[in-house]
Amino acid sequence: MDGLTEGLLEASRQYYLNLEEAMNAAGTSTKQFATDASEAINQVISDSDAGTEAVKKMSEEMKTAFDDITDSVNSWQESYGMSMEKIIQANLDIIESFNNMLEALSIDPSDLEVTYNVAKKMDSDAKEPDSFDSGGYTGNWGSFGRLAMLH
Repeated sequence: MDGLTEGLLEASRQYYLNLEEAMNAAGTSTKQFATDASEAINQVISDSDAGTEAVKKMSEEMKTAFDDITDSVNSWQESYGMSMEKIIQANLDIIESFNNMLEALSIDPSDLEVTYNVAKKMDSDAKEPDSFDSGGYTGNWGSFGRLAMLH
């Protein structure tokens, strides 16, 4: 062995002795430290494997839940989808028919706003009967007349 190799071996032995002395001062040994580290590593691996299994299980449960939701939506679509399309189409047909009627009657759609406002005003002027008088009539005569109740 040459001098360099012997020096390296001596430095390695000295490092190990210093390390062992430091471990003893800390209340352990290099062998015990290695055992503890190995156990900690094995625990981390075990916990990681358990976590992986939990994530896989949760993923399967979520997929099942999403599949159930998808099946429900598809079932609803099969049952009611055509009905909804028919309702939408019927509304479109009514709008088209109304527009055709306005065109045939030469009515300007802006004139409809006036009619709407008059109807709205009449509705807001209406009131519920105050009470019945002894004769079965409500309150005084108003712009809409008087309500009588036969009994």
